[in-house]
Amino acid sequence: MSETPNGSGYTPSEEAIAAIQAGTGASPEAIRDMPEMRIARLLQKLEIPNRPLARIEHERDALLNDNREIPEESYARAQAQLSQMRSAMPSAFQSVAGVPTGNVVFSTDARALSRTAGLMASNTGWAALGPGKVGGRTRALVIDPTNPKRIFAAGVGGGVWRTLDGGLSWMPTDDFMANLAVCSLVMDPANPNILYAGTGEGYANVDAIRGDGIFKTNDGGTTWTSLTATSANEDFFYVNGLAIAGNGQLLLAATTTGIFRSTNGGQSWTQSFHAGMGNIAIDPNDANKAVAGGLNGNLVTRGKAYFSTDGGVTWQQATGANAVSGRIQVCYAAAGSSTVYASVDANPSQIWRSTNGGASYSSRNATWNGQSSNFLGGQGWYDNVLWAGDPTNVNLLLVGGVDLWRSTDGGHTLRPITTWWSDQSAHADHHAIVADPGYNGTTNKRVYFGNDGGVYRADDVTTVGNNPAEPYTNGWVNLNNGYGVTQFYYGDGHIATNTIMGGAQDNGTLRYTPTQGPNGWNEVWGGDGG
Repeated sequence: MSETPNGSGYTPSEEAIAAIQAGTGASPEAIRDMPEMRIARLLQKLEIPNRPLARIEHERDALLNDNREIPEESYARAQAQLSQMRSAMPSAFQSVAGVPTGNVVFSTDARALSRTAGLMASNTGWAALGPGKVGGRTRALVIDPTNPKRIFAAGVGGGVWRTLDGGLSWMPTDDFMANLAVCSLVMDPANPNILYAGTGEGYANVDAIRGDGIFKTNDGGTTWTSLTATSANEDFFYVNGLAIAGNGQLLLAATTTGIFRSTNGGQSWTQSFHAGMGNIAIDPNDANKAVAGGLNGNLVTRGKAYFSTDGGVTWQQATGANAVSGRIQVCYAAAGSSTVYASVDANPSQIWRSTNGGASYSSRNATWNGQSSNFLGGQGWYDNVLWAGDPTNVNLLLVGGVDLWRSTDGGHTLRPITTWWSDQSAHADHHAIVADPGYNGTTNKRVYFGNDGGVYRADDVTTVGNNPAEPYTNGWVNLNNGYGVTQFYYGDGHIATNTIMGGAQDNGTLRYTPTQGPNGWNEVWGGDGG
């Protein structure tokens, strides 16, 4: 048998090549050049037949009508069934992620296994075993404008973490915060020691954990206090997005039940929009202006963008570009807040651009090599992020879902800058992009990224990932140095050898041995572990 280009003698099947090409956009030639183990990992990640996700996709396809949409009556039935299940569920099983109080009896029922994401404060004698350099799903990042090495990261499975050295090391701000499923995070522009953390992921991913409102710290994360108006309040079980004005008093929260507004630092809230939202942003130059993006699965807001001109008191639907359904992420351009971009979870993915502060949008081409880029990779309901933070270039845009893409012409053309299957590139599934406070588009082009693999850095966002062909690895820096937010589905240990194995969300099946230590966990198999 003649040796194939990958040098192993292994030839992937045409079905495997087709599946990988459809899922990643890689060329057949590039796929044939991949090592056998890499192809196996790709196929697992893509969940081709005989994988659980394939069954889920099949069941979802069975619900679609001729226009490839889920009929509204199906949504209505699902919402009615969900309400019925919630009302029938014993209150003991409606618990949240965080630290239990009082005496807790742990049931063997699967519904009770996710009661806590942390340890009870009375538990002593525990030692952290890691993984120390794996990371986990990170949906928000904020950076101290007075100290760019002081960064806060929000892990949906481990709470808020802080680094004081730019990511060389991390520590949890409070491992006993009452809820550790942090999905959104903002810092008071006037006081970097004041932060707000919104809990609960409302994006319909099956591994999401319910939150319990918004938490506030006045001392840089040393202590966190639950905002009473949001605690044990169904309107704040899933806080998808937070935005804060320059004065530090006006806060807007996007949740699965609507938009909420506070003008007193979170002490009290009023609802200004009564349908679920996916994200929200306040104009950095005018606190009276704000934009918001609709939430996939919400019958009112899916496929729609909204704007406010009175500080979030009232909201209007934007006109122009249109999508049938899907989650929409919006952001202001740092080069001029009259420009607003939107990343739209459609088929294929869409980029919209507004030049009037989000009141109306026009659709961009969003092509790669003359064809649709479909830059969200088919799962923009889960991972959907964009950034236009260059103050010198309104046309520099980053968008991302499974992978990250860069545009230099305002979204008309794109090119990928990450390759999710490469260990040398940034991890897959992107949720947060934040520029260094000193970013100026010339001498400082440093940007930080949060994804399912933790936190990454690019020192030059205009050149990172500029390899002529995949994998796109140039310039990516992994910052998961003791960032312990890996989410494990299952785990087990061998008493005689003290070997531990666990299946992690999007970080594979991991193995620990005492000789390797907390920072030496190795990946036995990729994708979602089990």
